Amino acid sequence: MVRIFICYRHKDAPWPAASLYQTLRDHLTKASVPAEVFFDIDTIGAGEHFHKRIIDAIKRCDILLVVIGKKWLTLRSDKTGGRRLDDDDDFVRLEIQAGLKHRVQIIPILVDHAKMPKKTDLPEKLKKLAELHAVQAHQPDYLNVFAGKIESLARRLQKPRNIDQRGNSSFLVKAPHKEPASLTDHDQSVRKWVDQVLNEPQSPLVMKPTDCEEVEVLPPVDTSAFLIQADSRIIDLRTWKHVPDKDRHHPTSPVCCTRTVLLKKDRPTEHFEMEGLTTGLDLCWKCLSLYPSQSIGQSREIPVGSERMKARRLRIDVSDVPLREEIELHAAATFWNSHQAKHEQWSGVTGYTGANTVSMLLLFPAHRPFKNFRMMMTPLKSAKPVECDRPGIIFMGERREWLYWVVPNPLDKWGFQLHWDW
Repeated sequence: MVRIFICYRHKDAPWPAASLYQTLRDHLTKASVPAEVFFDIDTIGAGEHFHKRIIDAIKRCDILLVVIGKKWLTLRSDKTGGRRLDDDDDFVRLEIQAGLKHRVQIIPILVDHAKMPKKTDLPEKLKKLAELHAVQAHQPDYLNVFAGKIESLARRLQKPRNIDQRGNSSFLVKAPHKEPASLTDHDQSVRKWVDQVLNEPQSPLVMKPTDCEEVEVLPPVDTSAFLIQADSRIIDLRTWKHVPDKDRHHPTSPVCCTRTVLLKKDRPTEHFEMEGLTTGLDLCWKCLSLYPSQSIGQSREIPVGSERMKARRLRIDVSDVPLREEIELHAAATFWNSHQAKHEQWSGVTGYTGANTVSMLLLFPAHRPFKNFRMMMTPLKSAKPVECDRPGIIFMGERREWLYWVVPNPLDKWGFQLHWDW
């Protein structure tokens, strides 16, 4: 059962919200998608505690649709005269805060030609809303088109939710971590997962986010305060293209990556850092988990094997995570103009003490499947990688359009690299 919550203001956009509710309910019923659409005036019974009922519903919902009209931002309270959005007990504010806190997938919908609020217009706890992609509801037949998109999203979300001890949930497509009953079962599980990944939209990140801090030298990444159980990465080369020398200084060819780290905080610490290295033009980071984060770049290139690479880091604030609580951190990165030369045709992941697995999934362009591949390993400061003596498990697509490598019990601080030929 997929649960959808519609958040709106009664004095701002009641009719667009009601139309959205009716259209979604009818469309999902006809499409035989098991779904519940939560709409306050229709699904809250007489005598129920309105505030508690709504917050409980949002905790358990999969999709939060925030309907924003022209008055959504500026409506004022009849009691105080101040903006409703600035009132700590404002229902709309509480609903969005709960959605952000519990990592519900939020989709803003702009009606009546409203504009998306800026960060500076929003209370501190709602500023993340301004970073989300909004749906413009001004186009003819928008309701039917949008209902079709929600149907597709609902079908993808028809799988068990991952909810941590604080009620936070995640719906990112993740690599299978559990030990299979047999290699055949593992193969089927991997191929089903790859099919899901291939259906996910690509969203390259823009160059140089405004919150990126540039420093001359970054200290070594220190993960000693964490017990890292698994680290899985998806390197999506499907939008890769050759960049002529004259265009090397312009962001032309994006490689989209996602990273999921399963970990526990073993001792008090403020941050967990993810580092990306590239010989290309640059790379951009974005935290997909709802923790405060900051991008940091090093102005000096660093040596990695025989290469000199740019280092860019994502610093995630985990200061409020209790000790020994298991969490998953999700991040996205875009490598611009990377993997151009033959010696750059590789991608890597680092091993950790006590980790069960590290893994990489490489997706290749449809017109450019890989011909051969090599599994290599290297101490992080080694001059040259050597053939991997613990090859793990490798899977590949029938048309060589993808390659997946799982390394069980990886050596601490060793780099594991997949090299390929096109």
